[in-house]
Amino acid sequence: MFRTATLTKDQANAIGHLPYDFWKRPRAGGSADVMVPPRYRETLSELLGEQGIEYTVQVEDVEE
Repeated sequence: MFRTATLTKDQANAIGHLPYDFWKRPRAGGSADVMVPPRYRETLSELLGEQGIEYTVQVEDVEE
């Protein structure tokens, strides 16, 4: 699970449409929690980087 840093309105809008499982929806002034399958981690990391969104990986594998 990825947890973003606090998002701007533009950042929240940019990632809000992504086809991932949001445990916490992106919103301006808040963070987002995003669940992605392992095969999409690098893709999401790149997308977040392109938007200037800082994040941390909270859970590597929720099934463990």
